[in-house]
Amino acid sequence: MSWAVRICMLAIFTSIAAALLRKKNETGAFLLAISACAFIAFILLQPVKQIYTYAVKLIDLTGVSRELYAPLFKTVALTICIRICGELCRDAGEGAMAAKVEIAGAVAGAVCILPLVEQALKSIGAI
Repeated sequence: MSWAVRICMLAIFTSIAAALLRKKNETGAFLLAISACAFIAFILLQPVKQIYTYAVKLIDLTGVSRELYAPLFKTVALTICIRICGELCRDAGEGAMAAKVEIAGAVAGAVCILPLVEQALKSIGAI
């Protein structure tokens, strides 16, 4: 859990620095925010790996095919990426761009989940 504390501290200090920097250099503040997001993503790699390993272990215990869960993992990862990108667009003052990113994310999520829907329909005999 020390990674969570590190992320919170980084976010607080970056937010303060960006707020102070924004008054003089809007672009620099935005680049600072993007850099902090990238560093936070790097910190999160290990916990995400632990979650994935544990989820795969649980899936193997159920005896259900891993292919059935792949769309779920893809959709969760996509949602996280879209959320971050949308918020960065808003921070840059591009609300319309953020909305388009979120629409694209919804469409991409629907595309990712289609194989799961197809498999569910097959399992109940509808296809």
